[in-house]
Amino acid sequence: MSVRPADIRAHLKRLLTEEATQLGRLHEVLQSEADVLRGEDIGAIERIGQRRHDSTTVLTRLDAERRELCRLLPIENGRGSIDQLLRWCDADGELQRLWQANLALARRCREHNDRNGAVVTVKLSHIQKLLAGLRGEASPAVYAPSARGVTPLASRELGRA
Repeated sequence: MSVRPADIRAHLKRLLTEEATQLGRLHEVLQSEADVLRGEDIGAIERIGQRRHDSTTVLTRLDAERRELCRLLPIENGRGSIDQLLRWCDADGELQRLWQANLALARRCREHNDRNGAVVTVKLSHIQKLLAGLRGEASPAVYAPSARGVTPLASRELGRA
């Protein structure tokens, strides 16, 4: 049985359309995650993290299916394999346009994810400095009243048990 371009095209179109939907959902989740990270609601942070995980799981499955399509044909897996596949089965360029739109949306998702990661890193660093100060370890630096330099916070005993 030979593989027909029309069959591969139909399957690839379904994958790319589903991927577009999932990328849209992930983009919305990442935007919501940015809002949630501004607050202190741990439950909301956990829920949005689960939604993000669910979206990326579906996207990983779709990528695996796309790679499997390439394996059905004599197309090497790796960089450029999807372009080869599209040249083979997408004469009118419809799927190429969908693929490019998906790539653009994936880039926006990565940018949102990077910004959210930076917020988490700053919050974690702040918490670690506060904990270090409470333990009497190296004091976190704070701005001096003149805002020209930093001055360490003095260690203080907060009490005894």
